[in-house]
Amino acid sequence: MSALLPSQCWNGGPNVESILYKADIAYEFKNWKSAYTLYKQMLKDKQTTQQNIGHVYYRLGVMFKNGHFITINEQKAKKYFKLAFDKLSPLAEEGDCEALCDLGSMYEYGEGVDKNHATAVQYYSKAADKGFPGAQCNLGYMYNNGRGVKLDREKAVYYYKKASDLSHVRAQYNLGYLYKYGYGVIKDYAEAVRYYKLSAEQGYTKAQHNLGYMYSNGFGVEQDKKRAAHYYKLAADQKNAMSSYNLALMYQKGEGVPQDHSLAFKYFLEATEMGHKEAKSQLEKIRQNFTTPAPTTNSSSNNTQNNDMHMDYLMASQTYVANEWPQSHLMLSEECQKGIYEMCCMLRLTRDVPRELVEIMVKDLIKRWPNMGEVVFDHCVNARLKKST
Repeated sequence: MSALLPSQCWNGGPNVESILYKADIAYEFKNWKSAYTLYKQMLKDKQTTQQNIGHVYYRLGVMFKNGHFITINEQKAKKYFKLAFDKLSPLAEEGDCEALCDLGSMYEYGEGVDKNHATAVQYYSKAADKGFPGAQCNLGYMYNNGRGVKLDREKAVYYYKKASDLSHVRAQYNLGYLYKYGYGVIKDYAEAVRYYKLSAEQGYTKAQHNLGYMYSNGFGVEQDKKRAAHYYKLAADQKNAMSSYNLALMYQKGEGVPQDHSLAFKYFLEATEMGHKEAKSQLEKIRQNFTTPAPTTNSSSNNTQNNDMHMDYLMASQTYVANEWPQSHLMLSEECQKGIYEMCCMLRLTRDVPRELVEIMVKDLIKRWPNMGEVVFDHCVNARLKKST
């Protein structure tokens, strides 16, 4: 991947350079929609140089190969890789560092060419020697993992530091990771935090998540749950599943943030939709608590409180059904009535939260009770909002 700073290797007018800079940042941060839009814009821009167009072709090839924002299309990926290789090869022979770095990536991952890690290292090395931070970071990765070279973590640190000094966010994050675990350096949590911060301040999601973890556990810094929640939220807002999950737990327990079950639900749901298994398990427990009556045999205060809560849910359900659908026993299936019941339980729990959070929960219910229909749910939400004002 290329650097996140404008490179002396880029050609073209200020507008083209600015678009390429924005596109590469979007690509690096996995904002695929913006990256795709900007790269396609560059294809239409007459000021885009042959060197820049080769870079754009390569990035579009990767996006079609992996289905980033767009549908996977192997034929289009091969087409763009071929166009990229034809444009980049002569430029690399002239020593163009962007072209050298892109060709190195193509050989590293076998994109449009036969995979060859040793060849990738050769291209990265030539660009790294010219001071290109993207190549320095990639070369550090090759040494850190023994790809095309003998595994050498001290050399990995050397190249990561070079790129980090040029504000390359992945290099800063990777260097923080090495300091955290003591790979190629003496383990140093404080140094790990320092590099994570440099990367996180530039918006790098993984660094934001790891920084949240460091603050949450007091590694290299004084334990600070509030700051942990801050960094987890930054990463969660960029679709980091683990951060969404950790933030949900913090809202559920009231650690570093005010206890808020509706926000816990929101972030558990987001993490679940991104494939986080533990979040899915937590979400199922919450749903079960919405709808499963508490046992009445135990007379302890906790169970009495739970009983009252579930009776409140049941009454809410009966009231809504009676008021809004008086003929529901004739009109609605058993499945629909169960959906209404669960929805009513949820609404009673969230009656004081903003509309947008209610809508998130309602959308989740619609997915699991498709026969209910959005009209019915919207009617319930609006009735709930009207009665709460």
